[in-house]
Amino acid sequence: MAGHPRLPFSGDQRNQPEKYHYVRKVAWTIPEWAFAVGLSRSYVTSLISEGRVTSVKLGYKRLITTTPDEFLAALPGVRRDTIPEEVNDGGR
Repeated sequence: MAGHPRLPFSGDQRNQPEKYHYVRKVAWTIPEWAFAVGLSRSYVTSLISEGRVTSVKLGYKRLITTTPDEFLAALPGVRRDTIPEEVNDGGR
């Protein structure tokens, strides 16, 4: 069996969805966050500079900690129930 990838499941485990655990995303790279809210990377960078979006620097990488949901809900005239679920759940 050498050279064959090991399957992550065996037997009945394939039909047990409770084996899967989803982790809520708490930080995004600038490109990920920009895609999630539909903005350009440069505009996201300016939002960070203005303090409208919070972020942390980890080595060379900047991670955004404001969720797309929080940002979109804070915009004037936007109701939280109109934000698509894939944005609300943090991009699971």
